Amino acid sequence: MVGVFFEGRERATLMGVRSSTETIGNIVCTTLAGALLGLGWQRCFLVYGLLFVPVVFFALGVPARTPQEEMAAERMNGVASGTAPKQSLNAAVFGLLALYFTFVVCNCGYNVRISSVVTEGGFATAAQSSFVISLVALTGMACGLAFGRIRAALGLRTPVVGLALMAAAMLLARVAGSLPLMLVSALLAGAAGTLVIAFLTDFVGDVCPAGSNTLATSVMVSGGFAGASVTPAILSWIGDVVGDASATGPFIPLAIVCMAVAVLLVVVLREPADSNLEAATSQSE
Repeated sequence: MVGVFFEGRERATLMGVRSSTETIGNIVCTTLAGALLGLGWQRCFLVYGLLFVPVVFFALGVPARTPQEEMAAERMNGVASGTAPKQSLNAAVFGLLALYFTFVVCNCGYNVRISSVVTEGGFATAAQSSFVISLVALTGMACGLAFGRIRAALGLRTPVVGLALMAAAMLLARVAGSLPLMLVSALLAGAAGTLVIAFLTDFVGDVCPAGSNTLATSVMVSGGFAGASVTPAILSWIGDVVGDASATGPFIPLAIVCMAVAVLLVVVLREPADSNLEAATSQSE
């Protein structure tokens, strides 16, 4: 919906806010479910009752028609045709989908293994490992709130920076021998996740066919879910291939993938010649 109802820098800013509120929601709902667990496992499912709150706000605040449908209605003298515009996908959307899938595998691979990395290394307790995981989420939340400005400053280099940070986080986790180094790794990974995911969900609206934002964004999100679903199997497969069954076994191959994709994006993504002037104008306004 953010991609449908908003454009430009406002859309980029709201994509970052969306990413941050997603993190907040995960933390709140997980904490609440844990509290409800003390009343019986069945009570945990009461947490889904929170869904009624955004449903009410959505019904009250979101217009019945999208901006595209409003324009179509105006062209027909205020009479809507009753048929939604046909949506389609192009090669750019499929390219971003492949990138989104790949990054989600890397990002989820880090998040899945990070707790085991801390405990296997013997330099932190299970409780301290949960703090490392929380730091990933909190850093991602902070970057999400600042994403609009980050996107304006970095432009099309945003995912390149994010991929480089993800690679650095994995390499650091691989060689880390202390809790402070793992905390630095968590900071890098948290920032990377937001930079890449928020950028891709925003940028797909710029490259998809006109009027196809909803379909393109839905395909991207579905690709992310697919990547998260197959991540454990991919991690196991990488461990078998490299002959390393440790928690950090897949990290070096995944870091190499991140850097290779980053280099590819540097070649493929080119800033328009007037992008710097446009960014400076929007900031001055």
